[in-house]
Amino acid sequence: MTSLKGISLNINGLNNPCKRASLIRYINLHKANLVFLQETHLLKKDIDKLVTDKYTVLVSSEHTQKKRGVAILWNKSMPIPKTIKSYEDDKGMFCMVTIQINGKTYTLINVYWIPGIGINTVKYHLNKIISSSIGDIILAGDFNCILHEKDTTTIGKRKITSNAKHLKDFVNSYHLNDINNQIDSKSLPYTFFSNRYKTYSKIDSLYF
Repeated sequence: MTSLKGISLNINGLNNPCKRASLIRYINLHKANLVFLQETHLLKKDIDKLVTDKYTVLVSSEHTQKKRGVAILWNKSMPIPKTIKSYEDDKGMFCMVTIQINGKTYTLINVYWIPGIGINTVKYHLNKIISSSIGDIILAGDFNCILHEKDTTTIGKRKITSNAKHLKDFVNSYHLNDINNQIDSKSLPYTFFSNRYKTYSKIDSLYF
């Protein structure tokens, strides 16, 4: 049986070679064999800069400018999986790949929903997952929304949006587990700090 250890990070730009080297050291330190990256800010012609002696890129999506961008990396110390199918949008916000490894099938999805993303785009991405995914689903990303009021330090200043409700319905319908629920809540950090409102929120997660 294959055991997968995943990390999801909003990296806020990887055009600096020193930052890319720091990223590889970090994920290697944590022995991650599956890495979901948001906001790579890489152009399509530069995505191979993420390929190293330790990691390869399974799938990615890039914007036409140096912004947004998502990618899923795989640790080469693991057997390289067979790719069944893959999909990426042209906005640098969404990519997914279905793989087989040691007889097990997984659909891996990486999402970066920009602030203020329209509900139609959210529905499109979720419908794409529903229509294309097979096997076990692993969904990770920066969703820029909270699913529960407890996910922010100030109640009322950050509402449960319609985007969040659709994501929550999807997670519940597929019986996906939030990785944060497997961690001691007292030690669980929030993932975003708003300077404007001086609040902390959990808008990033990994579901499996």
